[in-house]
Amino acid sequence: WFPAELLGRVSGVVADAQGNEWIYGEKGLFRFSASSPMQQPEQIPLPPSAGSGQSGAGANGQHFLTALLDGDYLYLGNACGQVWRYDGRDLKPLQLAGADSPVICLGPLSDGRLLAVTARHGLFLCPTVENGQQAAALPQAQAIPLPQAQAAAEVYDAYVDAADEVWLDQHIPGQLLHYSTARGTWRTEQMEVEPTSTDRSRPAFHAHEDIRGTLWIHPYGGGFARYDRAKERLVPFHNSMSAAADGEWRFSNKIHSSFSDAQGDLWLCTHSKGLEKVTFRPRHFSLLVPEPRPYESLSNEVRALFEDSRGQVWAGTKDDRLRLYDRTRR
Repeated sequence: WFPAELLGRVSGVVADAQGNEWIYGEKGLFRFSASSPMQQPEQIPLPPSAGSGQSGAGANGQHFLTALLDGDYLYLGNACGQVWRYDGRDLKPLQLAGADSPVICLGPLSDGRLLAVTARHGLFLCPTVENGQQAAALPQAQAIPLPQAQAAAEVYDAYVDAADEVWLDQHIPGQLLHYSTARGTWRTEQMEVEPTSTDRSRPAFHAHEDIRGTLWIHPYGGGFARYDRAKERLVPFHNSMSAAADGEWRFSNKIHSSFSDAQGDLWLCTHSKGLEKVTFRPRHFSLLVPEPRPYESLSNEVRALFEDSRGQVWAGTKDDRLRLYDRTRR
């Protein structure tokens, strides 16, 4: 444990391939080196220009809000609207972009560029850095403003998926602002949300992708869904409010957290019914009932079973009958 005055409020922790742990937050950047005993974290010096942004009164240049680790490079966004890249080999910092609003999320794009999301002034595409390139030689970051209708609402969180689609949370129940980097277009996604009268019943925004590439996303307040990329729309996952009448509602559409494991199973911490596990593997078992009846019957009490060389199954039941099923179990 370390005193609060040393690290301040921590925004997050990332670990690199060499075993170093990087802690970033209110009082800057710290590192636990894998090559030295873990006694006290080393504070990484900040460049002189850190904190010279114009994100408003009280902005703190050493207050890092978000981080992204990519190979030997650690990218950081701070409360002054700056994006910095640290080289993990020599700890040299390089400023990639500067905005007038805190940087709350960083996401890698498939073409190698870095996308920065700010709280109030939209998105920025940071330039690609060539080996040895200095800050003065970097091109200007490309600004992507929010749509006028949504520009007044603050962005609290964001997610950049594997297809370079960007999802922004503005703390509007069931609503997400969706940006396609490929087409350069904005769209508002609105999901149905179960009604509530209290703020504590509005779970936070979260998103993740599973081993099949499926994007699972939960807007602020509720509306858990998967994204259908072919039809370009969010689809409620067995929790649509309109499905309640026909019995297809399986669980609350308010999800506190979700996770997909290495087998692709989906784990859900729901608002009302605890922990749910969803398995997508093909069904390996099926039930054969010799005599479908609504009550217990001797005709369904199997006493002997045999599969012959042709794949046929012979079943003897307690009612003195022998039944033969072919390969299709008919």
